[in-house]
Amino acid sequence: MTYDTIFARSFSRHEQKKLGLGALIGCLIIALSFCIVFKPYLGPIPVCFLFLCVLVCWMKSGIENAVILSVMVLLCFELAFLRVAVSHIGFAVNLQLPLGVGLKVLMTEEISKPQQMGHHKELSIDPSKSLYSMKDFRQFLRCSYSLKRDTAIKLRDVKGKRPRLLIISRRRSRRFMNEGKIAEMAKSLGFDVVVKEADSNLSQFAQVVNSCDVMMGVHGAGLTNIVFLPENAVLIQVVPMGGMEWLARTDFGEPAKHMNLRYLEYKIGEKESSLIQQYPIDHPVFRDPTAIHKHDWSVFRSIYLDKQNVNLDMGRFRATLLEALELLQM
Repeated sequence: MTYDTIFARSFSRHEQKKLGLGALIGCLIIALSFCIVFKPYLGPIPVCFLFLCVLVCWMKSGIENAVILSVMVLLCFELAFLRVAVSHIGFAVNLQLPLGVGLKVLMTEEISKPQQMGHHKELSIDPSKSLYSMKDFRQFLRCSYSLKRDTAIKLRDVKGKRPRLLIISRRRSRRFMNEGKIAEMAKSLGFDVVVKEADSNLSQFAQVVNSCDVMMGVHGAGLTNIVFLPENAVLIQVVPMGGMEWLARTDFGEPAKHMNLRYLEYKIGEKESSLIQQYPIDHPVFRDPTAIHKHDWSVFRSIYLDKQNVNLDMGRFRATLLEALELLQM
């Protein structure tokens, strides 16, 4: 039995028009409120669907069309919440959220309206302008990606269990030239070692990071994955040649502390850089990288970021790994 037959028997034509108009007005109010509040999270497709359905209702003015509009409004809600854009917290992430996961979506002005705000800090949320913190954001990520571990291992409470060390591998620039030796030494000190490169399968890589207690890597975008580490885990940032200590601390050192992570920094020496094979030891590349930076950023980037690899001194770096083990005792 069609809607028309049901309503024809229950209501007069005039009453049907009144009911349809009332339902239409109610749906328009919902749609308008929805667009005002959630506009930053909507792409153009759901909005177009919404107003196309409104147009159909205006043309036919039937109550069944108002019902269709209500369904479309609910669909737009689904599309909006399944497409969450998180930006301007030092980097931009598009979270492809799995269907069926219960979410508490973190919606702050800092995230939803980056164009209206000044720059804050890398990988951080300004507590003076938000009700949320990076701790809340990390909890949001744990829920979104179903990450199991909240805290890193505490060795003094767990006898006989080995902590897991993740070595962030790189294929191109700033890669570890002696990655195998690093892994062997770490195993001899008591670590279970995972060597993996950050890839496009973010969900899978998030699981790997969350399973580890220590993460190490050369300064670069791969270290942004610290957001998936459990609390009290240790980040070891290897800082290459080029006077990048301040940049390294700003990008990852300070944010790590705000995420309740322990931070260690290892600055390589001249002989640990592949640049020693390209330039003499008294070259400005080693003696005055700041002058190169001031003169031409593109040259600085080419030398220190694009063409430099790292060959860690096992004797020197051993002390850093031992310090990481000590931190995991606390």
